[in-house]
Amino acid sequence: LAPDILDSYIHSGSRSPTTSWTSLMDAALELVARRGISADTVLETVSEAPLPVEIRDALALVRDAPHAVSAMLSDANTLYIDAVLTRWDLTDAFEAAIVTNPAHIVPRTESLSSRVTVTPFHGGSGRPPHVCTACPANMCKGDLFLELAARYPEARFVYVGDGANDLC
Repeated sequence: LAPDILDSYIHSGSRSPTTSWTSLMDAALELVARRGISADTVLETVSEAPLPVEIRDALALVRDAPHAVSAMLSDANTLYIDAVLTRWDLTDAFEAAIVTNPAHIVPRTESLSSRVTVTPFHGGSGRPPHVCTACPANMCKGDLFLELAARYPEARFVYVGDGANDLC
């Protein structure tokens, strides 16, 4: 929608080493709204992100398995995840939990189009900050994984991630 926003924000010096990805995304989403791009347009665009057929098939397989319990721990946000899962008819793929940064739509104002706003999961959504020094401030997936494991003590777990911040 506005690729120059992220690039200019990162290279402008306005992002310090302590700036979280969540606050960076929230600031970028505000700039997108100031350009007149609505929250609906943002979410429609997010929903168009490709989701490889192998991922869709794996999620459907877990969803349909009689004894599988599935959960998602994501550094994305509730609205983005819902948009993608809805598009691919996978809204019921994670029965145990989808744990992510809260997001909501702020209605249009005189100076701003409706916008998506994102807040941190830890320390921003009524949940206290975590103490893990290996994780970003907004979310400790290790703590969250242990909470899920405690809720399902008889379960076996397969943990899949796509980056360095997936488990401390």
